This record gives sequence, structure tokens and C-alpha cells, in this order.
Amino acid sequence: MYTCTTCHFKAWGDFVPALKSGGHNYVDCICTECNDFLIDEAVDTVLLQYEKTTDENGSEVYAVIGVSADCGYIKIPSTYHGLPVTKIADKAFLNVLGLKHVIFPESIVSVGDAAFEHCFELISVTILSDELTLGEDVFWDCQNLKDITFTGIAKMNVCAFLGCENIVLSDKITVIDTQAFADCYGLKSITIPTSVTKISNLAFENCYNLIDIYYGGTTAQWNAIVKYVGDDKGRDISWNAYTREYAVHCSDGNITKNRVDQ
Repeated sequence: MYTCTTCHFKAWGDFVPALKSGGHNYVDCICTECNDFLIDEAVDTVLLQYEKTTDENGSEVYAVIGVSADCGYIKIPSTYHGLPVTKIADKAFLNVLGLKHVIFPESIVSVGDAAFEHCFELISVTILSDELTLGEDVFWDCQNLKDITFTGIAKMNVCAFLGCENIVLSDKITVIDTQAFADCYGLKSITIPTSVTKISNLAFENCYNLIDIYYGGTTAQWNAIVKYVGDDKGRDISWNAYTREYAVHCSDGNITKNRVDQ
């Protein structure tokens, strides 16, 4: 077994020559052994495809509509041909199977429905935008997505993160919408800011492995959040439907839910 001295990635066998010397083997900013990403050395992706459109004020902008070839990472530029890049279109990167890392610039304000659906190898997403709206099913079935870094997200829509794992929410989020984290089977922890005032039905449906919810406010503030509780013809459609045992960690104590096996 070999262990990387940089990130402590462990692997067995002779297929890890880089780790024998205790280091990474980077090709185009990504380690071929453990997928570590040199984000500071990443350059803007030249294979992106664009479409000129207008924003809500009628100004000309560009939307990213796809990529012409499979690639290990995508770094979206903030401008293209002198105009701001503000949108990622619906299904722009659907089924880009080799994609592992994505960087959004500050200029991006909206990400369309299913933009990264079925990007099975996607590991990390870095979002530098201060104000972002996510469409439906944006990261649907991104089974290996472990790290999402947000500066700010104004709104999430249905199933935006279906299939993802560990997430820290922006303090600009006020509503966790219906099925926002549904079927996130690998989700173990989530950090919810005090800005959240409502958690909708089925928001965490089937999050079987959710263990820790970290909340910045007090237990009283957590209890004051409007959380949907109810059923539909005998089916639980509450905000935490079909979850098991977890703890909500507040600034003045913890709130626990007893395990319920479904």
C-alpha cells in the first residue's frame, strides 16, 4: 500500500507509481492517482460552446451551452468576446462523463435545469458568484460529488443536488425547496445557515445516511424554522421523510431524531 504525503490518499498495488515516491502525478492540473486538483493553476477552458442572449435588463451576455469534447475540468471565463458570461444553459454538461472539477466565475448568476446531470465522475464544484440561482436537477446523479464550495446562492430549485454528498449552504439561502436534497444517499452532514426560514416537503427525502446537521443558531431558532410535516395518502412527505437517526447541532445544544428504518 502507498500513501500520498500531500493528501494522504492510499492505494494498493503497482498501479500507483507516483505514490511510491510520496507525491502526486499531475496531468492537466489533476492527479492521475487520486484526482487532487490544482485549482489555482487551472486555466479557462477553451472548448466551451456559447450562445449570445440577453439578461433581465436587456443587455447582451453569453450563456455557456456545452463543451465540444470531454475534459477533466472546466473553468468558465467571466467574459467571452468582450461580453459577460452570466448563464449556464439547461443540460449544458449533461453526460460529460470524464468531468471531475468545475469552477464558476463571479459573473455566473444562473445555472439551468439538469446542467450537470449524470456527470458521474464530478468530484468538486467551486462557485465564486455572490448571487446565484440553481435550476432543477442541476447535479442530479453526480454520485461522486463530495465538495461544493459556495460564496452565495439566492435560490435552489427542485432536486438541485439529487445524488450528491457533503454540502455547506450559503448564508443567502432562505428556503430549502422541495426535494432539494432528495435521494442524497451518501449525504452525511450539511451546514444550514440562520438565514433559512423554511424547509419544504421532502427536502431531505431518503437521506438515509444523514448524521449531522450543523446549524449556526440556537435550538429556539431551529425550532422556529417552518418545516413541512405531513403525509399524502399514507406516504410521509415531511421535510425529513425517510431519514434515520441524526443530530441537529445548534449553538446552545443538540436536537436528535431517533433512527427509523424504512
